[in-house]
Amino acid sequence: MYRIAGVLNVIGGWFFTAFSAFTAAAVFALIIYYGGFYAILGLVVVAIVLLVRSFVNHKNSQLVEKETEELKKAESNTIQGIIDESSENVAAVFKRSKRIYKNTLDGLISQDLNILKSSKKEANKLSGEIDGLRNNIFYLIRNLDEQHLGASKFYIEVLGNLQDISQSLDYISKSATTHIDNNHKSLKFTQIKDLKEIILRSHEVFAVSQTIFTKKDFGKLAEIITLKQELLGLIDQKIDKQVKRTKDTENSPKNTTLYFGLLLETRDLMNAAMNVVERYYTEYDAKRFED
Repeated sequence: MYRIAGVLNVIGGWFFTAFSAFTAAAVFALIIYYGGFYAILGLVVVAIVLLVRSFVNHKNSQLVEKETEELKKAESNTIQGIIDESSENVAAVFKRSKRIYKNTLDGLISQDLNILKSSKKEANKLSGEIDGLRNNIFYLIRNLDEQHLGASKFYIEVLGNLQDISQSLDYISKSATTHIDNNHKSLKFTQIKDLKEIILRSHEVFAVSQTIFTKKDFGKLAEIITLKQELLGLIDQKIDKQVKRTKDTENSPKNTTLYFGLLLETRDLMNAAMNVVERYYTEYDAKRFED
């Protein structure tokens, strides 16, 4: 019954789309018929205005997104201020990591060199921004109040973890890009299937982490730690499966090396991300205990 209803809904959608298209075509035909040259000119002007408006809106939305993703130097002189400011950077890193990781592996699976090069460029940019934050540590420490110097240790450790994340993304993007650029064999169906599962689970971890850090809802950080353990268990399973495939059927050394490298680096990536989470969770727990 549900399948029949679904089919009818799809067919109904086709008819509605066709009816809408014919109606719109008839309206435009009538306008042109009665309005002649001026009607055509008016329609062209309207089309241009709509296109320009759409382009401007798209550019503005891109600028807003770029501003929200850009990593910012910490300027606070208290530990709570450092936690709040750095959490915004962590949220941005998780958001960008989610996109870079997914796009890289999608590009590898589809053998799309343009996507891979774009992801590699984005990974390099993220790495450069994190290096910029590390270069600002001296000025941060000088700016801190005496009673809040402990915040510098927290901030340095978080930046170290973020750098580990960027290094893992850099390795993954470079490896995938080099593999396709050198025309090596594509991944096997079973490898692609496994990678897609890991992409999905990694996306979930990054998405939940991003939301929590954006909202500064650190009481929910334990949820991410649970997701991380499940993901690491999944990665270990995929490594074991690939070991068995390599022993029994695999015949491409380059392919196998790439796949193992991706799995191992994904594990390092998740561990680095969770080190950030656990650092914040510890700090949050300590603050709650003090309160």
